[in-house]
This record gives sequence, C-alpha cells and structure tokens, in this order.
Amino acid sequence: MPERGRTEPLPMPNLRGLRAFDAVAQCNSVSQAAELVCVSQPAVTQSIAKVEAWFGCPLLDRRSTGSYLTDAGRLVLRRVERLFAEMNASVAALGGDVSAAPRIASMLTASQIRSLIEVARAHSFDEASKRLLVSRTALHRNARELEKIVGKTIYERTAAGMTTNPAGRELARRLVLAFSEIEAAVQEVGALRGEARSRIVIGSQPLAAGHVLALAVNDFLHAYPAATVEIVDGSYVSLLSRLRHGEVDLMFGPMKCPANIDDVTEEVLYRDCYRVVARCGHPLACRDDIATADLVEFDWIVPHVGTQRRAAFDRIFENTAKKPQISVNASSIAIQLSLMRNSDRLTLLTSREIADDPQTADFEALNYGLSISRPPDGITARANWVPTAPQARFMELLRDRSRPPGTQPMPPGEPEAAAAEMAQTCN
Repeated sequence: MPERGRTEPLPMPNLRGLRAFDAVAQCNSVSQAAELVCVSQPAVTQSIAKVEAWFGCPLLDRRSTGSYLTDAGRLVLRRVERLFAEMNASVAALGGDVSAAPRIASMLTASQIRSLIEVARAHSFDEASKRLLVSRTALHRNARELEKIVGKTIYERTAAGMTTNPAGRELARRLVLAFSEIEAAVQEVGALRGEARSRIVIGSQPLAAGHVLALAVNDFLHAYPAATVEIVDGSYVSLLSRLRHGEVDLMFGPMKCPANIDDVTEEVLYRDCYRVVARCGHPLACRDDIATADLVEFDWIVPHVGTQRRAAFDRIFENTAKKPQISVNASSIAIQLSLMRNSDRLTLLTSREIADDPQTADFEALNYGLSISRPPDGITARANWVPTAPQARFMELLRDRSRPPGTQPMPPGEPEAAAAEMAQTCN
C-alpha cells in the first residue's frame, strides 16, 4: 500500500474482501464463511487473495483442516474488527434504529466512503473529483447511493455548490477514524516483516515544552531509525480539531480540553509554573525582593492575547494602576530570547524551560515572590485510539523525558503523583 499524507485521499482495501477475511477468521473455514457472507466459495477465496495482495503478505494459512490466521493475519484481524465496530458506531450516530446500524454499515462501499470523505475535506464536488481523479457524475452517484443506504440527508446545496451538511461532515470524520485502523494494520504488518512503515504525527502547541518533545523524538528515532515523525505546529483549537479528524495521532503541551468534548482523553505528565525571566546581568538579576511594581518599569515580550502565557502575564498586573509596556508580541520562544539577549526586556518561561532548554543558558529567573500558575502539560489523544507498538513506545519515552530529574516512573493510573513533584518547584 502506498504511503500517504494525513490529508491525501484515503487508501482503502475492498470492504467485501475484509468482511470475507473476517468471516474466515471466525470460522476457520472458507465454506462456512461463504455461507455467512452469502457469496460463493470461489468469491470468498478471490476476495481474500485481493486483501492479501493489498497488505502484501499471507493472512491465512490454508490447510486440509481449515484456514488459520498467520501472525500478520492476527494483527490485521484486530484492526479489521475495530474498523467494523467504528463503522457501526458512525452509522448509529446518525440517529434512527441503532440495532440496524451494523446491517446498514455492511452495505457501504469503499467508493462511497472515499467520496464522502473527500467532499467533506474539499467542501465541494469539483475539488473532490480532482483529488480522487473521478468524474463529478461518479461522485454524485456515490452521494445518492450513500444517502439512500443510510436513510439520511448528508449533502446540501450551498451558494458555492453541493457539499456535505453537518451530519455528513460528522459521518466523514468518524469514518476517517474508522479507516485509520487499516493504516495502523499496514504499519504493524510492515513492522512484522521488518519494513520501515512506522509513522507518528504529533501536534505541538507553539508554547509547548519543545525541548522535552525534541528529546523524546530523538530517543524514539534511536529506537526506530527508519521511522517517520511529523510534528505539526498550531494552536490548541486547531490541533484539537486535527486530532479529532485523525490528522494527528496525539497532542503534546498545556491541556485545556473543553467540557463539551468527550471523545478525547488527557494524561498529565507534569506540572510547572511560569517564572519572570531576564538575561544574565539584568538590572533586576541581583535583587532579592522584586515586587510587581519593579516589573512594570521594564518592557515585555509576551505572546498574543488568547494564549495561556499571555493570560498569566495579564494576571500579574491585573491589580496595578500602571501597566508595563509590551514592546513585542511573539509566540516563538527562540525569537523572544533573541530579542532579550541584548536588552532589558522581560518575559515568562516555565521552570523546566529555564532549567533544561539549552536556549535559555544565558538567561535566569528573577526572584519575584509570587507563583504564576499554568495548566499541566501532557498528552491529549482520542479516547478510543489504540496506538501501534512504536507509537506506544514513543509515548513511554515522552513520559520518561517529562519526569523531573531524579524521580521514578509514574505508577500506572497515577500521573498526578509525579506531577505534584514538579509543582513543588513553583513554591
């Protein structure tokens, strides 16, 4: 199967072939599977051969006593079962008779699903037809057939032309996540065969602890030298959307999951606090009794309004009549430090950034007495996500690199205990 980007057309094997494979795996018999899926034995055999060709290896061991899963077959079966479960849930979420969802989902074709997903992504049939290299007539036919099968209107006409309605976009989102199981199966089968197909896409917020992430990525690539890591930068809101649409595997950074989002989970890795930071040799560096009024007298470099670091800055001066001058708005820590290196400007950094990040070697935290709290840092992932072995290993490495020096690994289910150790440095 060819490699793809997360926003490229979704590769899909034939769904009937996957259902035939699932049936044979359950029955260990081609003849019984043929009865189960209501096709002939030769049709089952041919369908499975195509699925094996798509994955590039045998999934079944044919013997006189029956057909049995190979090691690769067991990996694929786990993902195929999750695919069908997610498809059933996707259809059920449209409303109507929930008990009918498995039957309706079994009628969907890969062509119909691919068309829906690309129209939802492109917001138009014209662009989707270009991406899929099919005619608009074929797309419209797939759309009509899909709406007939699910019994719901999932497309609508707008001033810009036909596109998906909210129900169609949600169905497309869920089906993308369902078919990500097949991509995971491809990676797992490739790893079993010694092929380099491991891939992880990480969403990183601009003010996340980049040095921690970089160390974990280096550790991961040392363990998996042929793997591919893609780091996607963006705001929390944009990355959360990409996570929920299957475009990133996990997010790392400050956590603030909205209460109305119930399909993602958060794992606290550590807690930290903000410190007021200046260059070494700054006029305030030798002071032991710095007050808020002292900080007002200096220019500041802070992120834009709406970021957590900017909110922390605003809290410092919320009760002062005089406000400090903000000379530069910048989210990049590297740019902030470059501007501060030859000036008396101030900014906010976390304790971990000051202690661990090589960029901050020429800077120091000032003796400002008030603790400046911030949200905990951690991993945000989809609630039902089952990572591949390399992806799971990366998360272990990220947990290791997130622990304060000298502490032990967190016991399973007790992330807050280790996080509290880091919080003590804020006092």
